[in-house]
Amino acid sequence: QLKHPFGIGGRLSMKLVPEIDTFARFLYYYSMYCLGNRTLGQDYCQLIPVTLPSLRKPVSLGDGRRLLLVLAHTLLPYLYHQCQQQQFRINNVGSRSNSPDLPN
Repeated sequence: QLKHPFGIGGRLSMKLVPEIDTFARFLYYYSMYCLGNRTLGQDYCQLIPVTLPSLRKPVSLGDGRRLLLVLAHTLLPYLYHQCQQQQFRINNVGSRSNSPDLPN
């Protein structure tokens, strides 16, 4: 009998796709913005963000504001998607209950 390495099956892992995707995005943006790591492309090309008027490094955000940016960038799309799913379920249940009964 084959077991999944993390102890979850295919159905559960498919149900958790939005949560796994959100967590992966959070880790990526957290490492970029909060820890200061550069992306692979930035590191390869040695890109440094600068401001146009003085061509110097921009003032960095505080730790709290960076974390807020990461949370907004990852959680807001997830919450929006969940609200859409809930609204879709509500609309489908409502349309079924309002449909005329079929003759016996």
